[in-house]
Amino acid sequence: MIWNFDDYKNKIAMRDEFGLEITYAQLEDLGKEIAAGIGTRCLVFSFCENSIGSVVGYTAFVNNGIVPVLLNSHMDRELFDNLIMKYKPSYLWLPVSQESDFEKYQVMKTMEIYDYVLLKTSFDMEYSLHEDLC
Repeated sequence: MIWNFDDYKNKIAMRDEFGLEITYAQLEDLGKEIAAGIGTRCLVFSFCENSIGSVVGYTAFVNNGIVPVLLNSHMDRELFDNLIMKYKPSYLWLPVSQESDFEKYQVMKTMEIYDYVLLKTSFDMEYSLHEDLC
């Protein structure tokens, strides 16, 4: 675990421009929920926006040994198609508003949190993902 939120559990971790807030305790609990849904160490393409859902996914992945590839949620579609065919991630973490754009890669929707959705792809690649050697 990279971040230990124990000392800040009841403090606000983030507040968005609409006044929506999340505490460190909620951030930690949601991270555990996401990690439980993914299970083993794997590769996740995380489509980033300036939002609570994006940060919840990032902290969940990093804190639980899941390898995220951080991508702009509005990246060029051709570039994305090239990346996904090269790396074949097990999961996609993306805004709910973009879910239908990725139907051809989706096996199932596993969860939805703060306007983000976790999609299990049809790729069953097993990579040798190395632990931190530091």
